[in-house]
Amino acid sequence: MGKKILLLFLILFSYCLDGFSQRYNFEQYDIEDGLTQSQVTAITQDNKRRLWISTLGGLSCFNGKQFTDYTKIRGLSSNFILALASGKRMKYG
Repeated sequence: MGKKILLLFLILFSYCLDGFSQRYNFEQYDIEDGLTQSQVTAITQDNKRRLWISTLGGLSCFNGKQFTDYTKIRGLSSNFILALASGKRMKYG
């Protein structure tokens, strides 16, 4: 009888574990939200916690609320960006 109660307890306990699993909230952003282009090639985060997103149509910077886009019209040599790197800014002088 004790083994049956233990087995029942283990089964009920395993169903309760689902309530303690992690849940992740994802947000999806697209061109309508301000992203330069929909084909993302790379993503990095800088030390100010901004996301830099390179696409086949330019570069987008997301500060958590809005996008700032950089394209050939705004100073890039090309809209076609394949990779990103972030690091500390160098101080001169």
